[in-house]
Amino acid sequence: MNSTRKNNDPYLDDLELVNHFIKQQKWDNQMVIFYPKEQGSKYLVEDIRKLVSLVQDSHIELLPAAFQLTSNPRVVLNNGSSHFVLINIRTYTEIKKRITECNFFYSENKHDADYRFASLFLMESRAILDLAHEIEVDTRNLSPQDFIKVAERTMKICLDIFGKEIQANNVFEYFFLTCSERYFALPELSFIRRKLMLRLGSIIGGHGDYYS
Repeated sequence: MNSTRKNNDPYLDDLELVNHFIKQQKWDNQMVIFYPKEQGSKYLVEDIRKLVSLVQDSHIELLPAAFQLTSNPRVVLNNGSSHFVLINIRTYTEIKKRITECNFFYSENKHDADYRFASLFLMESRAILDLAHEIEVDTRNLSPQDFIKVAERTMKICLDIFGKEIQANNVFEYFFLTCSERYFALPELSFIRRKLMLRLGSIIGGHGDYYS
């Protein structure tokens, strides 16, 4: 029965895991899962229209929002008084696959790797929402400086939730990999990554031990 459900719905495990962490942290009033069904473009557009209506904002144009929602794992929208993040579970799983298959992030336990990625992605989403009043929240075009701000805030959220346990090391791994993927074409990538690592290290303290 469970096997049949997973075959018919390959995103079910990720959907349940992401929803579990969101509810666990009581973030469900600001994070909405966008799950486009493979039932044709008509259903897809209707689903997008419904989601955009959740954050009624006269400044949001449907077509640009629809494009962002179908091509990005995370989109931040503003309803005029607060920000919301919409998570496309299908594109989320594509990024999760690329990150968790790296040796730097690898775990023999797939569920463990999936949980670590879900928690890191969602803590990063929370950090973006917290910083939305300070930085441009177009998550496709974050400057390296703003990306580092998001990483720092994510580390603080991680420490609040998990304490100084192994999960904090995962923040290093996650942002090293996502930074490398996001800014791979920039000639100063190595400088950006070094600054990122040092700033994260300064938050947890004793970052020299991390590099030893």
